[in-house]
Amino acid sequence: MICVPIVAHGLEKARGMLEKVAGAAEVVELRLDLIGERNWEELLQVAKNLSPPLKVIVTYRGRDYRNWREEEERIETLLKAVERDADFVDVEEETAPYLLTEVRQACSERGKTELILSHHDFTKTPSFNSLRRIEGRLINAGAHIVKIVTFARVFADNLTILRLLTKAYEERRRMIAFCMGDLGIASR
Repeated sequence: MICVPIVAHGLEKARGMLEKVAGAAEVVELRLDLIGERNWEELLQVAKNLSPPLKVIVTYRGRDYRNWREEEERIETLLKAVERDADFVDVEEETAPYLLTEVRQACSERGKTELILSHHDFTKTPSFNSLRRIEGRLINAGAHIVKIVTFARVFADNLTILRLLTKAYEERRRMIAFCMGDLGIASR
């Protein structure tokens, strides 16, 4: 599946990006932390009204997971995305457990939005076995889809991620995984 992140700052630029990717992508990721959180619901509707309609991941990355007020506001926005029937919401593993529980319960009760639970390692790609443990932790936390993103320090890190994806496919689990950085392009 091809997913295009929508990161343009401002509603009109983001709308333009949505219209450009229509027909080329199947999924778009609305990065509310980059677009700006106001009027994002309009973008969700634009994506769903395109022909063919795009599936939408709503992501709102936090700046400081220790700032409870900011965290609660961020999660409140993601809960609105669940209410508006976004196809997916992407929440970081570092999110406070009580807030993650709120999102997980909302997804379950509403029944139309799936929870992507994300783990990011911005410095390296851990070993295959370490990545499997991370995957298990995300599944146990209630992820419908596991997302693991690591930083490629050597080209072989791509192979570790591809091996992880292959294992998930063999076990019929849904996973998004790739490497960041110049050396990680092959995994994307």
